[in-house]
Amino acid sequence: MRRWPPRPPVAARRRAAAAAPADELVVQHNRSLNALLRDGRYNAARRLFDALPARSVVTWNSFLAALARGHDVRAARDFFDAMPVRDAVSWNTLLAAYSGSPHPDHVAAARRLFDEMPQRDVVSWNTLLGLHARRGLMDEAQKLFDEMPQRNSTSWNTMVTGFFTAGQVKKALDLFDAMPVKDSASLSTLVSGFIKNGQLHEADLLLTKRLRVMNMDKAVDAYNTLIAAYGQAGRVTDARRLFDMIPKVQCQHNMLKRRVFERNVISWNSMMMCYIKAGDVCSARTLFDDMPVKDLFSWNTMISGYTQMSDMKEAERLFWEIPYPDPVSWNLIIQGFIQKGEANHARGFFDMMPERVTISWNTMISGYEKNGDYVSTVKLFSEMLQVGEVPDRHTFSSVLAACASLPMLRLGAQIHQLVEKSFVPDTAISNALITMYARCGTLNDAEAIFKHMHTQKDLVSWNALIGGYEHHGCATKALQLFKDMRRAKVRPTHITFVSLLSACVSAGLVSEGWMVFNTMVHEYGIVARVEHYAALVNLIGRNGQLDDALEVINSMPMAPDRYVWGSFLGACMAKKNAILAQMAAKELSKINPDSSAPYALCKLAVTQSKKLGDEFDAINDLVTYWEEMEQSENKRGEGEKGLPLLCSGEEKRATSKIMRGDDARSLTFELVSRYFYMPITQAARELNVGLTLLKKRCRQLGIPRWPHRKMKSLQALIDNVQALQEASKTNGEEQLRMLVETLQQERKLLEQKPCVELEEKTKRLRQACFKASYKKRRLLAPEAGEASASPSR
Repeated sequence: MRRWPPRPPVAARRRAAAAAPADELVVQHNRSLNALLRDGRYNAARRLFDALPARSVVTWNSFLAALARGHDVRAARDFFDAMPVRDAVSWNTLLAAYSGSPHPDHVAAARRLFDEMPQRDVVSWNTLLGLHARRGLMDEAQKLFDEMPQRNSTSWNTMVTGFFTAGQVKKALDLFDAMPVKDSASLSTLVSGFIKNGQLHEADLLLTKRLRVMNMDKAVDAYNTLIAAYGQAGRVTDARRLFDMIPKVQCQHNMLKRRVFERNVISWNSMMMCYIKAGDVCSARTLFDDMPVKDLFSWNTMISGYTQMSDMKEAERLFWEIPYPDPVSWNLIIQGFIQKGEANHARGFFDMMPERVTISWNTMISGYEKNGDYVSTVKLFSEMLQVGEVPDRHTFSSVLAACASLPMLRLGAQIHQLVEKSFVPDTAISNALITMYARCGTLNDAEAIFKHMHTQKDLVSWNALIGGYEHHGCATKALQLFKDMRRAKVRPTHITFVSLLSACVSAGLVSEGWMVFNTMVHEYGIVARVEHYAALVNLIGRNGQLDDALEVINSMPMAPDRYVWGSFLGACMAKKNAILAQMAAKELSKINPDSSAPYALCKLAVTQSKKLGDEFDAINDLVTYWEEMEQSENKRGEGEKGLPLLCSGEEKRATSKIMRGDDARSLTFELVSRYFYMPITQAARELNVGLTLLKKRCRQLGIPRWPHRKMKSLQALIDNVQALQEASKTNGEEQLRMLVETLQQERKLLEQKPCVELEEKTKRLRQACFKASYKKRRLLAPEAGEASASPSR
C-alpha cells in the first residue's frame, strides 16, 4: 500500500502555483536555473531565463556567474550592461571574469570597472590585487595593497605569492614577517613559494626550526607540500625525515589535550609516492601496510607502483582487495597489462568493468595500437561508437595512428570527417592526419592539412610531412620542405635528419646527403647518432664509394652497431666487393656471435666474387676474340667459322676459354641474359663492351633486338589481365579464372632473371592470351552472333 499521498491533478497544481506568493516562484525558478547551469545546459538555461515572468537580482547573478565561469568575458559584459539592477555580487562577478581572462587589455578594463563600482568590499580589492599579482605587476599590486582600507589573510597571502612568483624572495619574506596573524594557509603559501624558487632547504628550516606551528590545526599541509617536493627532486631521505617529524596522533601536555597537527592520509600518500618515484616499491608497501586509514588514492598509488615495476601478479592481487575500485583503479590495472604486452589479459579486465568512461576506452584503444594490434584498435573503436560513447582527441589520435600503420585510407578519411564535425582539430590531431595520409600514399591531402595549419605547426608537423616524403621516395620534396623549415626558423631534431638522409639514400643523392649531414653537425650542433651514420654509410656505399664509407665508419665517435655494418655489407654485396664484404660480415659476427647470418653472407660474398671473376674473364676473352675477328673479317673466307654462339644452360661448359670452330660455345645464355632487362647502354658499361660492338654482335648471335624492348611488346599482351579478372568474377566462370592464373604465372616467369627460354615462354604467353581473350569475348558478347566472332587479338 502506498505510504505517500497521490500527486494532485495538473489543474490543482496550477491553481496552487497561481496562489503561491511571487517570491516563492522566483526562488523555485532560480533553483531550476542553477540546476541547469550546474549540468552545463546553457541553452536550456537561457530559454528558461527568457521565459521567466519575474526575475530577481539573484537570477541575473546566476546567469552572469555562468558566463564568467565559461571565460566568455564579452558576453558577460553585455549581460552585465543589460541588467536592470545590480548589487555587490554583480560587480564582483564581472570583475572576477576580467581577472581570470588572459587577454592583456582586460587589466585596464578591470581597473576601470573597479573605479566605477559604487561600493567596494574586501572581495573587490582582493580580486583586483590577485589580477595584478598573477601577471607579475607587483608595483601596481603594492600600490593597491597600500590603499586597501581593510585587509584579510587572503590579501597578505596574495601579495606573498605574487612576490615569490616574480622571484622577489626577500620582499616575500619581509611581508610574511609583517603579517599580523599567520595561519596554516600563510605557512603553506610561504613553503610553496620557496619550492617554486628551488629553495627547499629554506622551506625545511622554516618548518623545522624557525616557526612554532604546534597550535596550527592544518600545518600538516605545509609538511605534505614539502614532502611531495622532496619526492619530485628524488630526495627520499629528506622526505622520510620530514615525514617522521609529523606527530602520528594528538598528544597531551600537562594533563591537557592540545590541538596539535598530526599526520593525515595525504601525508602517508605523499611519502608513498616518494618511494614509488624512486623505484622502492618494498618501502612503499611497508608504509602502505602501516597506514591506519587508507583511502582510494592510497590503493591506486600502490597499484601504480607495482605496474611500474611490471609486477602484475601482486598488482592484480592488490586490486581485488580494494573495497570499491573506481575507474582509475581499473585503468591502472589495464594499463599495467598493456605495458607488459598482455593485451588479452587487459581486455579481460576491460570487459569486466562495471562502468566505462572515455579514458577507459582510450586506455584500451591506445594499448592495442602501441602493441601493434591495429585491427583490434579499429574494432574496439567501432564498439565504442556503437555503445554511444563520445570519442575525444586522444581516441582519434590512436585510431588515426592505427589507420596509418595498416594502412586504411578509407577509414582514416571517415575519421577525418568525424573529427571536423566534432571539434576544431588541434595540432596533435592535425599531425596524426598528416602521418595517416602520408603513409597511405595520399601526399596531396597531407600537404593540404599541413598548409591549413598555418601558425599551429610545430616540429612534429614538419617531421611528419618530411617522413611521408621519405617513405614514398620523394627526396626532392623532402629537401625543399627542409629549406622551408629553416626559413620558418623551426629548429630540427635528429629525427628530421634521419628522414632526410634516408630520403637521399632512396634517390641516390650523395652530395645532398653530405650537405644534410654537415648541416646537422656544424650548423645545428646536433651530435650524430648511430642511425645517422648508418644512413650515411648506406648512401655512400651504394654509390660505389666503399673506401669513403669505410672511412666514415672508422671515424665514428661511438662503436658501429649491426645497422652500420649491415648497411656497409649491403653496399659491398651490391657492388660485388668480396674483400670488404667479408670484413663487414666478420664484424657483424663479432657483434652478434650467436647469429649465423653474417657467416652465410660472408660465404655468399666470396662465392659471388669468385663466380663474377670467372664470368668477367670469359667476357674479356670473348671481347678479345671479337676484336681479333673484326681485324681479320675482311680476310676471312666463306668457309671460316663465325663468332661464338650463345648456348643454353644444358650446353654450359666448365671452361671459360674461347675456342674456335665447333667448340666456340663456352659463353652461356644465362651469363648474357642477366643484362637483358637493363638499358643497352648500361649493359654495355657493365659488360665492359662498346655500345656499337655490342649491338652488332647481338644481331650476329641471333638476338633480333635488345630483349628489354621485347618485354615492352609483351606488356601489351598482359595488359588485359585485370579485365579478364573482372570478367571471371562477374560471370563466375571457372575456366576463365584458370586461364587468368595461367597468364599471371607466365608473366612471373617472364620477369625472372635470367631468362633462359625467352622465345618458348613468349609463345606460351601468346597462346594463353589468345585463349583468354577469346573466352572473354564469348562471355561479354551482348548477342549470340558475337559469341562466335574471332578475337581482335
